[in-house]
Amino acid sequence: MAVVDLPFRPGVIKDETAYGARGYAVDSDLIRWVRGKPQVLGGWTEKVAGIVGKARAAHEWRANNGVPYLAIATDKKLYVHTGDRMIDITPLRPGADSRFIAFGGIATTNGSPTVTITTNVAHGASVGDTIYIGGSAGPVGGLQIGAVETSLSNPLRTIAGSSLIRVAHPAHGLAENALINISSSSDFNGIVGNDLDDVRSRVHVLDANSYQFDSGMVATATGSGGGTLDARPAKAYVITAVPSSTTFRINAGANATSTTTGGTSNEILEFEISIGRADGAAPLTDDGTNVVTGEPLEPRQWTLDNFGERLIANIRGGGIYVWPHKSSFYRACAVLLSSAPAQCLAVAVTPERTILACGCTDLAGDFNPLLIRNCDIEDMSVWTPTATNSAGEYQLGTGSQVMGVAKLETGVFIWTELAFYANRWVGADDQIYDKVQLGVDCGLLGPHCVAQREGEFYWISPTYQFHVFRGGKPQTLPNPNREWFEARVTQYQESKICAFSDPKFEAVGWFLPADSETECSEYLRIDLPEARRDELAGWSVGVLDRAVWSHGGYFPERKPLAVGNDGVLYLHEDGYSDDGADREPFIEYAPFDVRDGAVRATVSEIVVDMTLSGNATVTLKARESPKGNETTKTLTITPTTARATTRISGAQIGFRIDFDGDTYSRLSSLRGDVAEAGTR
Repeated sequence: MAVVDLPFRPGVIKDETAYGARGYAVDSDLIRWVRGKPQVLGGWTEKVAGIVGKARAAHEWRANNGVPYLAIATDKKLYVHTGDRMIDITPLRPGADSRFIAFGGIATTNGSPTVTITTNVAHGASVGDTIYIGGSAGPVGGLQIGAVETSLSNPLRTIAGSSLIRVAHPAHGLAENALINISSSSDFNGIVGNDLDDVRSRVHVLDANSYQFDSGMVATATGSGGGTLDARPAKAYVITAVPSSTTFRINAGANATSTTTGGTSNEILEFEISIGRADGAAPLTDDGTNVVTGEPLEPRQWTLDNFGERLIANIRGGGIYVWPHKSSFYRACAVLLSSAPAQCLAVAVTPERTILACGCTDLAGDFNPLLIRNCDIEDMSVWTPTATNSAGEYQLGTGSQVMGVAKLETGVFIWTELAFYANRWVGADDQIYDKVQLGVDCGLLGPHCVAQREGEFYWISPTYQFHVFRGGKPQTLPNPNREWFEARVTQYQESKICAFSDPKFEAVGWFLPADSETECSEYLRIDLPEARRDELAGWSVGVLDRAVWSHGGYFPERKPLAVGNDGVLYLHEDGYSDDGADREPFIEYAPFDVRDGAVRATVSEIVVDMTLSGNATVTLKARESPKGNETTKTLTITPTTARATTRISGAQIGFRIDFDGDTYSRLSSLRGDVAEAGTR
């Protein structure tokens, strides 16, 4: 008998049988590889709940005053997280003709919360859209539909050096992120009354009698006042049904006391942009013919970037939006950049401070999915090239459409479904940018499946090949889990694959919709130091439902931020629990044998070297052949356990370690007292 190291290498291999993966792990959950050893991933805690829709993109940046922001885009909404609140900046639809309820256009039913609204013209809304109602004159059927304009006396309070204004508004009845407009002609502590009239902002509710909003103007003094002014709020409702082009229904939140109609036609309607498709869909009808309806078959996707301190947001296939937009009435929301291409597949801001519209409409308004256009340097409002500006365009040559973009310090890189390009600075009088094709047959599977780590890109192509770019030409990234990944991804949901980067540990990975789930539910991760030493090493898999991921480097915690399928923004690497709930991380290794399986082996004792704050469980698994019946022995390991006695025999013996998920755990070595138990 002899005490020997039980063999394990730092990596999970899923594309081999358990016996074929000898020396490596065959399964895992919530572990990373650090210096060749398995270590439990950090946990997460809730930051903000209540995100509406399924998250599709996230982007971090910092304002000129040092305030960090995190933009989160979903299939329904666009948000900005500031560290203490989530601001809804979903764009409002332009156009004034449909903004009023028809006279007598509010209809209630006794005992029901459902209210039917009739508009003066076609509203263009869909079920699930958000509508804001303001200017309400009074109750209808006992229900107050919309917010009431109120005259207030000296309700404002400013703080010197801040653009935030507090409003004393008794019993305002507003919810977080309701719209507010303050009508005032009086200047107050550096706030210009006439300019305040043009501000439409979101409220941050402080209590039942006060709220706060961003005026966009910095106060010069601290104090209360403002004179007599009108507060013009608007309440949000979600459309529950659309009976016709001029009617829709909402839930008032309380039951009506009578069946009646009302409304004075002074009630103002403001519609958010219509919600997008939540899931991908097969491009075939029930009879197997091609769909030619023009309806998008992919879920709503966004690309986000920042132009200085301003957020740039693009709905894939739609327009480009900007926030904040201080010269617009709709300053509270992201505003359509009307001079930009009307349709665009992705956007990026270059180091020279120009916006690239990738896959977009041309100057004639025709959509070209391979056309790249840029605005004038430092002027996002100028997109038409002239002899006196730097706006321009060029055409990609390989592929059918732009799939995604990503950035390094050196510039912007663009993928089609077939090829990989660098956006090159030319700087000539007649052309500012041009393309450099860096590779073919290395296109992009989905708009967000590129991970960036210290000057390198890692991505997945439509053939489920994994690639890396370290400069020069892209290379194929060896992956012993490629077949597993392809088999796990839910068909028609591939565009939801979300790449991530671990800022504390040198690692990248991908969340994926797996096993028929329509949202991301599992992940594949690679710890890069291990992979550089052994191309089969460094990989791990696990279960975790995260839709978007951000490095968190701009916020004080310096920890990753991610949004789950439950609409919660989580702070990762914060403790070792699932927001206070238990986790179950584990690592399972392929079986080992003695003399290539020529003899049976007996393990009578294991010698443990683990760093544990809680307990761990070691399960030994023995078989006489790779397909034979399995016997197991389970041992509980405490932080003080040095040796554990057992007895198990077989031609192949594997082992699994289940860690306490609520504490820091790391395996340094595992040795066994192994003896030959006779020939097979």
